[in-house]
Amino acid sequence: MWVYYGLITAFFLSINALCRKRSVKGNAVFPVLLVSNGISALLLAPVFIGSFICPAYMKELDFYIPSIALEDHFYIGVKSLIMSCSWVLAFYALKYLPITIVTPIRSAGPFFTFLGAIMIYRESPTALQWLGFCLIVLSMLAYSKIGKKEGIVFKNNKAISAIVAATFLGACSGLYDKFLFQYQQYNVVTVQWWFFFYVTLIMSLLVYFVYLPRKKEMGRFTWHWSILVIGLFILLADY
Repeated sequence: MWVYYGLITAFFLSINALCRKRSVKGNAVFPVLLVSNGISALLLAPVFIGSFICPAYMKELDFYIPSIALEDHFYIGVKSLIMSCSWVLAFYALKYLPITIVTPIRSAGPFFTFLGAIMIYRESPTALQWLGFCLIVLSMLAYSKIGKKEGIVFKNNKAISAIVAATFLGACSGLYDKFLFQYQQYNVVTVQWWFFFYVTLIMSLLVYFVYLPRKKEMGRFTWHWSILVIGLFILLADY
């Protein structure tokens, strides 16, 4: 069953990637991230409010968001900070690179997750998983060759460095999720609500302190329907 959930997630993320590419076309990155994550938070807001107004009903629906301690806010805040950095870098790369280069590099996240699972959680991969690991490495090398044919040199390209860093941080977030859900045993919806809340807060600060003072240099923000889709599908994929 979990395999099918993973495939559905991949489907949502693929649509999300296409919409991300469209959303940053001639658009400033920080406002796009603020609005898209703000939409995700708004979609979850009724669940958060409902948990206070009618907790029994929300528990029946398995969408109850309980009150959490300050320590829990810190743990979820760390995840929010990691993914905020990852998304900023990923959107920057999408703005300047073809999606056919960005997406395969982004999908190499299991390379970092695989290493982390071995080193941090002491997991023991099977022979088939080791084979998959080797295929990821070979695919990355092959894509660097293809990129050169498209005029993209991987070695000294800032956008390539950005998407590799974004992929690494995304993998770190995935490993951190295991800690949040299996070790801390947090409720899924609780983590989602506070995660998108804090990401929206972080993006608001970036827009106010970084984007607005340099608006002419960083470009204007224009609304596009793809930004709404990003907020919706990242929420569904994450859940």
